[in-house]
Parts: sequence; C-alpha cells; structure tokens
Amino acid sequence: MIHHWLFNISKIVMGIGILLVIYGWKQIYQGKGKLVTTGLYSYIRHPQYLGFFMITLGMNIQWLTLIMLALWPVIVVLYYRLSKTEEKEAIERYGDRYIKYKNDVPGFVPRYLRPKQTTY
Repeated sequence: MIHHWLFNISKIVMGIGILLVIYGWKQIYQGKGKLVTTGLYSYIRHPQYLGFFMITLGMNIQWLTLIMLALWPVIVVLYYRLSKTEEKEAIERYGDRYIKYKNDVPGFVPRYLRPKQTTY
C-alpha cells in the first residue's frame, strides 16, 4: 500500500520537475539573451535545475537502487556548482541588475508563493 502512494507521489514530483524544465527553458529562449526575471524566474533563479532535481528525485523514489541513491547527491552538487558559475557570468554580463535580482530572489527554494514585483 505504501509503495502505491510513493509511486503516485514520485509521478507528481517528476511531472512538476518536467514542467519546471520546459517552462524555464521556454522563458530563457524567449528572453533572447536578456536577463529573465519574470514568470518562474520571479520565484526562483534556477527553476530548470530545481526541475532536474525533482525529476531525478522522483526516479529515485520509483527505482531506488544503490547507484541511483549515490548519484543523486552528486547531481545536486554538480548542478549547484554550475549555478554558481552561471551566476558569476550573469554578474559580469548584467552587473548590478543581476546582483539585485540575486539578493531578492532565492536560488532553488521559493520563500513564498508571491513573485517579486521589482523591475531589474
């Protein structure tokens, strides 16, 4: 019985992760090189990476193996480090606008469900 609930929860987690990746990518693509701070990016700075975390977490719930269990923290650390590298590049490219955005919007976990209304 518990396995049935966990399987359904994992599908929901993976589905949300897939949506975060798709909509995050769409916003970046439509931004055409500009700093994107609206939509998903008004809640968190790295919605696509959070989506990858959720997809792989859901996979861990469904198909838990020692390899999957060992690889998940590695994936999280690697994407976290990638996000820090990208943020340095964004600061170089967008300057104070990105620094203000970074200070206002959390990286991976939204503080609350209302987006920031500030223009960057």
